[in-house]
Amino acid sequence: MENENKLIVIDPGHSDDDLGATYDDIDEKDLNLVIANLVHSQLVNYNYNVHLTRYDDLKLDLSTRCKIANSMNADLFVSIHHNASKIESAIGYEVIYYTNSEEGCKLSTLILDQFKDKLDMVDRGLKERCNLYVLKNTDMVACLVECGFMSNPDELKLINNPKNQIKIARCITEDIIKYITK
Repeated sequence: MENENKLIVIDPGHSDDDLGATYDDIDEKDLNLVIANLVHSQLVNYNYNVHLTRYDDLKLDLSTRCKIANSMNADLFVSIHHNASKIESAIGYEVIYYTNSEEGCKLSTLILDQFKDKLDMVDRGLKERCNLYVLKNTDMVACLVECGFMSNPDELKLINNPKNQIKIARCITEDIIKYITK
C-alpha cells in the first residue's frame, strides 16, 4: 500500500493551561509539540498522510484528541509525552500500549527497540496500561511514548537539546514507517 494511503495521527500531549510537567521554566506541553512537529515533518518527507491533534498551544482535552483520530479513521495514533517523578534520579524512556492490544504492543516494541539502538539513554521498557485515556479510547493501533524525565536535571538538558530532539523524533518516525510497511 502506498504511503499516502495510511493516516497517522501524532498527539503532542498536554496543551494550553494543562502544562504537563514543568522544570527549569520548560513546560512538557512545549517539548511534546517540538517532538511531534519533528515526527510530522519527517513522515511528510516520506509522503505519509500525517495529522497532529494540535499544531500550536490550542486547548485540547483528552476526549477531543481521541475524537479527532477516530473521526479521521486513522491507522495509527502516537501520543508524545515526557515523564516526571518526585524522585529526581528517575531517568529514561518508555513506551506504553493499551492492555491486550497485540498491534499496540508490536508498534511500541519497534519504537522501544529503535530507542535502544539510537539513543544514549536508559531503557525503562515496554509498559502495558489499561487506564490511559488516549490509548483506551482510540479505535486504531496506538501507543504513548515517554521520551525522558524532565524531573532529572541531566536528562532535561538532553531532551531539551535540538540535536537530541531530532534523534528522538527520528526513532519514532523510523518505527512508525517500519510498522506500517511490515
